[in-house]
Amino acid sequence: MKPKGISLVEITVVLAIITLLTVIAIPLFNNYQKSAKLKSEARVLAANLRLAQQLAITEQVIYRLKLFPETRNYKIIKSPTEEIVKSVTLASGVRINEIDGLTDNQVQFTTTGGVIETGQIALTNTRHQTSTIQIKPSGYVQINE
Repeated sequence: MKPKGISLVEITVVLAIITLLTVIAIPLFNNYQKSAKLKSEARVLAANLRLAQQLAITEQVIYRLKLFPETRNYKIIKSPTEEIVKSVTLASGVRINEIDGLTDNQVQFTTTGGVIETGQIALTNTRHQTSTIQIKPSGYVQINE
């Protein structure tokens, strides 16, 4: 007659396997989470650039998106009145790493939707991964991950 139940050795082996899988999965999940946060912030920034562009076209006044790298935020500003339409702070672990081609760290959209200056904005996370947003002369906004 066979004994019924689970032996202590079997329980120990199962617990060891579960522990090993957990030890492997946690760092992978953390890396994925940081990468996803960076991509999400890049998409939100691109959407806000498009919002500023749409407001400029609709209201027929210059709108600008001004970046503040030191405080990890940016603002959409209606140029003639200097009214702040929207203010956004980047998620923790994501920062504005580099701004190329933009005077005073700002993108200005004309009444036709084009930009006064072209350039790019690079966002970086704590793992030194980068997402770059390019702003082209026509006002086209492109994310390069």
